[in-house]
Amino acid sequence: MALSVVVNNLKKSFALKGQPVNTVLNDVCLNVVNNEFVALMGASGVGKSTLLYLLGALDKPDSGDIILNFDKEYVISKLKDDKLNEIRNKNIGFVFQFHHLLPEFTALENVMLPALIAGDSSSDASKKATSLMDRVGVGKLQKNKPMELSGGEQQRVAIARALVNKPQLLLADEPTGNLDSANAQLVLNLLKELRAEYELTLIIATHDSFIANSADRVVKMADGKIIE
Repeated sequence: MALSVVVNNLKKSFALKGQPVNTVLNDVCLNVVNNEFVALMGASGVGKSTLLYLLGALDKPDSGDIILNFDKEYVISKLKDDKLNEIRNKNIGFVFQFHHLLPEFTALENVMLPALIAGDSSSDASKKATSLMDRVGVGKLQKNKPMELSGGEQQRVAIARALVNKPQLLLADEPTGNLDSANAQLVLNLLKELRAEYELTLIIATHDSFIANSADRVVKMADGKIIE
């Protein structure tokens, strides 16, 4: 079954002690089709990251549904945590503004981790990770710890980690936001190339117009809603 993402009337709020409830997403609807590149655009605080986290099954909405079609249809709000963990690890890749690499592990070990969690042997995980690190241009940095890498190199390692289980859906939250313009362009070009090679559906949350200009479709957000 080809991948599709369907969002119906999504609402999400957060409450802090002593503060009124903050509605981050309010009645959001969105459809994304297989192999589409969608840019979520909007200023900081409009709900882009929250929407990505919900799409990636990292959190559940207060109301509304997210329906992910991979090998079959999954309604996020109806799944138990163990099934969500399985879907997240095997079918969804994440790239964040801050790479979230584990500092005590080498670059290679960081990339291997999702494959090991999925049940691969150490040998198979290492082969997959090595191949991907070569592909994204950091093959010679396998033994380096994250702190020994530049920002652009760290993000390339994070991209390799996101793809090691061959996900169908890749979610990126401001993936170039912590990089200089040259490295930002390199990372964007890499994501576009990998999307074509791996037939990925790519959703990027950003406020950068140069990313939006590369997308198949721009979805603009403001005040927790999709406005365009």
